[in-house]
Amino acid sequence: QHWWRMRRMILNVFERNGQVGKSGVVSSRDGGVASTGGGELVSSTSSRYKKSTSSRASSNVGTAMRELTRERMAFGIVLALLLTTLFSYQHPDTSAQYTMILLHTQQVFFANDTSMQSFVVDIARKSSVCSLYNYTFFDGSYATYDLEGSNAELLRDIEILKVTVIDTNGNSSEGLFDNRDFIFRR
Repeated sequence: QHWWRMRRMILNVFERNGQVGKSGVVSSRDGGVASTGGGELVSSTSSRYKKSTSSRASSNVGTAMRELTRERMAFGIVLALLLTTLFSYQHPDTSAQYTMILLHTQQVFFANDTSMQSFVVDIARKSSVCSLYNYTFFDGSYATYDLEGSNAELLRDIEILKVTVIDTNGNSSEGLFDNRDFIFRR
């Protein structure tokens, strides 16, 4: 460290006196020449200073590079987290819509058997669409189901998903779903 400080002091003195040229060569009174070009002070009269000053200079370069790399890594990590949050795609749950299409198709198929129509809706509600609480058949009759842990009458309009299926013959069926899980998951 002592030689590093001395080097800095010598260069400052030469810079103040205007003895540093464009090439970074300093002329001294004893005829020796010192170079400041590579971040090291080398005297032609003595080469023993070269080793200690170059190791210190490389240490400072290493420290600067380490700090710069740390800053870049921190910026990159924050940027990656931000971009991941912005561009993450969450596929919407369309099971209610597809189940309603399937139920409507089966309702038309079992048009003469009302017990089978109710059985199909019960099975769908117990297996894939537990949030179905009201189903209107294409003949105008409807079935109401209890929601687990809540009352369907207390649902707000935004919490209700209404799916209506109309086929080419004009038959329509409608299902009302509790949509709170989807709203609060966003």
